Amino acid sequence: MNIRHLLAGLVVSIVSFAANADSIQFTSTTVTTTEGVAAVNIAVTRSSPAAGQTAAITWTTADGSAVAGTDFGAPGTPGPLTGTLNWTAGSALTKLISIPITNDSLLQPDVRTFTIALSDPVGAGVTVGTLNTITVRINDNDKGLGFAQPSYVFKENAGAAVLKVNRVGPATTAASATWTTANGTAVAGQDFGTLNNPAQRSGTLTWLAGDALPKTISIPIINDSIGGEGDETFTVTLTPGTGYVLNGPASATVTIQDDDIPPESALRFSQPKYSVLENAGTVTLNVERVDVGGGFGRAVSVTYSTMAGTAMATSDFVSKTGTLSWASGNSDPKTITINIVNNTVAEPLKTFTVKLGNPPQGVGLQGPQSATVLIVDDDEKFPPAGAMPAWLTIPVDATKGFHVSADPTPYEGAYSLKSDFLDDGESAGVEMSGTSGVGASVSFRVKISTEPAFDVLSFYIDGALKTQWSGNTMPSTWQASPTYPLPPGPHTLKWVYAKDASVSVGSDAVYIDGLVTPAFTPAP
Repeated sequence: MNIRHLLAGLVVSIVSFAANADSIQFTSTTVTTTEGVAAVNIAVTRSSPAAGQTAAITWTTADGSAVAGTDFGAPGTPGPLTGTLNWTAGSALTKLISIPITNDSLLQPDVRTFTIALSDPVGAGVTVGTLNTITVRINDNDKGLGFAQPSYVFKENAGAAVLKVNRVGPATTAASATWTTANGTAVAGQDFGTLNNPAQRSGTLTWLAGDALPKTISIPIINDSIGGEGDETFTVTLTPGTGYVLNGPASATVTIQDDDIPPESALRFSQPKYSVLENAGTVTLNVERVDVGGGFGRAVSVTYSTMAGTAMATSDFVSKTGTLSWASGNSDPKTITINIVNNTVAEPLKTFTVKLGNPPQGVGLQGPQSATVLIVDDDEKFPPAGAMPAWLTIPVDATKGFHVSADPTPYEGAYSLKSDFLDDGESAGVEMSGTSGVGASVSFRVKISTEPAFDVLSFYIDGALKTQWSGNTMPSTWQASPTYPLPPGPHTLKWVYAKDASVSVGSDAVYIDGLVTPAFTPAP
């Protein structure tokens, strides 16, 4: 028997021994329920109890997109739910956690989630198993139909006004909605509909069971040659069928922009992209007015609005709408200032957009009609600001280095360091040199997916081996290093991941995160 077979046998023996431990855990990682049920029951099971041994475990909920007091638990009572499961000698191995589910009449995202965690086991030798957290998914049971947006703008020469209607909630049954137009300053037969026919347009939208796709309402726009009409509007009213409610306003406003006055000036953002640090407080965007052949003799205006992207309103920025105006003869740039939310959560780069719209007759939108704002996070502790620090270098005895990774489940924040791709016989390393003061130390976290006992991550202080890791803790388990004291003076800290000459197991990668070096310069 070679050493590799011997080590494999030892790993199997250790795993078998761990499987026989007295442990308590969930039976799965997720459970799904639907509004309308009184409660969701989650199974917690105990395995391999010792004869006559009692046990207990604490469970606690944590809000996600589902919120205690609103979506689950006692209505109106926020905060985590908690409780204790108890096993007496000889009792059934499986216990249930019962969480009340709120059946509201609100249209909400199809799936909302919260989590339940197990902790604080009680009993000699009793531990928490690996399935110590479960995600509860709540499906909405409310159904609705609504316009995708409350207002629409079309040029007079667009041919038709096309309005989108969304279906929200479960699509298990057929659905329908009727719609009809109503005159405003735009009149049926003159500005929309059929020329010289004053009858309002109307129709019915239908969805088959299982069809959740949006439907569209198409209303012809009459393109006349009358100049000076200005913007004209009409409305479209939506009435959902039986069993469905309105999602949003009952009517949408359609604005028809006259196309019989050629643009004299145009409005645009000065640049298509803006970047701002999360702690800057605000970001300012510039909007320019340029001459396109008719000068600036007309007073003009343009609306603007923010649109969430990966950056969300309220948590990353403050949403804003407004109007910019220029007097006759004026072409000075105007500014839009938007507040940025400085939270304390480490996050990747996030973006939102600001869009111009509704220019009056004689004015066009030119160049960048929308601008993207990039919010650069300032909360990432390690790697600092989500970037590879200059004080981490590749050791001379390593063939490759490490890089910043946004792979899922970092130890903290949004990023960690990941070893570069390696072939057999190669190594990846990073090192840092600095000076320790009184009370200096170093500690960090590692996550590994390597061939056990053969592909190894090693940590050195001043060339002396301190710790090694090998095997697989993926996808989310981080291991803590010891805290190593650093005597006053210069030191070099080095991490090297080395592959042997054959066999690939798992991801063939290691991760480093949570590096802490108090009283050591440079410091993360």
